[in-house]
Amino acid sequence: PALVFTEQPFQGNPVAIMADEDGWVAVGASETGAPTAWTSTAAVRWTPHPVPDPNAEMREKDGFIGSVMGPMAKWGDTWFSFGTVIGCCDGRGVLAWRSTDGQAWEVIQSESPLFTDGYYVQQLVAHDGGARDRIPAVLQPRLELDARGLLGCE
Repeated sequence: PALVFTEQPFQGNPVAIMADEDGWVAVGASETGAPTAWTSTAAVRWTPHPVPDPNAEMREKDGFIGSVMGPMAKWGDTWFSFGTVIGCCDGRGVLAWRSTDGQAWEVIQSESPLFTDGYYVQQLVAHDGGARDRIPAVLQPRLELDARGLLGCE
């Protein structure tokens, strides 16, 4: 059968959408600009879920963009979104979240060079450690880190 797309209204601005055997997960910003995730079983009706925003005051009080969710990947049973915090004078830094169900998200705290020196993540790919030459991951600035280094965990 032919694949048919039907336009559906969406409340917010998704920047990444992925699916697994349990359904669909999208991340992006609400209509007010706050980080938001959405879940759906069939990608027709979406349920929004608030996402913790460590920079809410920057957006609400100071008028900057603040926390922005970005590219997603799923590694094992965990969803990851690597975004950016945008502040004064186009100052940026890497900010990331994780979730095991696509609904409840937590901010990743890390001292990894990606978080301390990174500018933004353009693309995100999760893999099992196989052939690295086939992984099209691009980081700005380019950092070669495995998952333990990337997330700053043991």
